[in-house]
Amino acid sequence: MSDLQTTPLAVLCSDLHLRETTPRSRAEPDWYQVMENHLVALTEAATSLKAPIICAGDVFDKWNPSSELVNFAMYHLPKMYAIPGQHDLRYHSYEERHRGAYGVLCKAGIITDLRANEFQPIVFGNRNHPNLWAWAMPWGKYDLPDAIETTYDFKLGVLHQYRWSNPNNKYPMADDSSKLESLFPGLDALIIGDNHIPWELPRILNHGGFIAQNSDQRDYIPHYGVLFADGHIERSPYNVPEPQWVDEWVPEAIDQTIADSLIQELTSLENTGDTFVDRLRLAIDLEPDFGVRRKLEDIYQKATNG
Repeated sequence: MSDLQTTPLAVLCSDLHLRETTPRSRAEPDWYQVMENHLVALTEAATSLKAPIICAGDVFDKWNPSSELVNFAMYHLPKMYAIPGQHDLRYHSYEERHRGAYGVLCKAGIITDLRANEFQPIVFGNRNHPNLWAWAMPWGKYDLPDAIETTYDFKLGVLHQYRWSNPNNKYPMADDSSKLESLFPGLDALIIGDNHIPWELPRILNHGGFIAQNSDQRDYIPHYGVLFADGHIERSPYNVPEPQWVDEWVPEAIDQTIADSLIQELTSLENTGDTFVDRLRLAIDLEPDFGVRRKLEDIYQKATNG
């Protein structure tokens, strides 16, 4: 096997969704311990491989979490290169990415922010393999490179945009235009965030969720990706304890979640200039649970169609 096949360039991940509270489908009483276990596993993987970590968005579950969670992240999150996902952005505004928790970690030097739609070098120690450059495509900034410099030995795209590859990892209401069938021109590999169901194609990895959180993820084993210098990507499971799930999923919990979400969006309308439909669309985009999202989509359709 050649050196290119065995030389790791980077550890790939996305959708960490760090949060204060235990998801309603999980039974662990201390969610901070669950997150710490996963972050330790991610750190150990990067350390053993002697490779940098690259995260394709949604480091946090919301852009303005508690100071307790920010302190936790500053202590436990390994240093990484990252782009913001919609959950990291106030009102989905890329230009305001430094106003919330994501920006705090950038200022602290824990996250190196990959700027939108430009190539940036990924630096990690004294490297003897090809130079790694990342083309960042964070939430809402999806331009592809026009021309490729020949000095960029290896070009990795880092994308946070909902994509699917086959019906098994397609969100039921997803538009067919969001299907991804081949690598973007001019790039040597691609890491994608936002679709929490993992999938892969040659030289493409959709990481999926960092931690299984929802009832539809009971059989999901979270994996990180390892990018090698010949362009192939391999998955490896995180070395973490088995998840604990609630014994019975209560449908009424969805109804309560929907009610709470709608109330929150209505109360947040003041002085924003948004309509209720605008805020409902935002709630749908940010909702990680497919069951809740489908019902919110039904409400949205009724609200927009009269």
